[in-house]
Amino acid sequence: MTDSFIYTLSKRFSPKATGPYKVLTTEKREHNMSKQLLRPATSIGANHAESRLAQSLAGYLSKIRIALKEANETLYRPELLYESCHTGQNTFETLSNDMHTIIGTSVNNINKTERRRWFSE
Repeated sequence: MTDSFIYTLSKRFSPKATGPYKVLTTEKREHNMSKQLLRPATSIGANHAESRLAQSLAGYLSKIRIALKEANETLYRPELLYESCHTGQNTFETLSNDMHTIIGTSVNNINKTERRRWFSE
């Protein structure tokens, strides 16, 4: 269930990141920061999608850990954009709250999987 839940969360997050990307590139002419937000934001879902077809438990954990790192990087970007006045508070809070949920769920998923692997050996 957690795998499906985190996949759904990350898939729903990607379009939320594309909105600020469009605003930043068209209205604010901010291309560097916008790309730095978009790349890891869409990578989270892609890594969760890949994890569903992992050939081993180690491969699964590897993809989930990569997604976790990308989520952490994505969390950092809205902070920078907000502090530099490129996004408003609502955008910042929406992106940050979603990232905190994805990060927390990913950590729980990794921990549960690690415990299962440890007890099965």
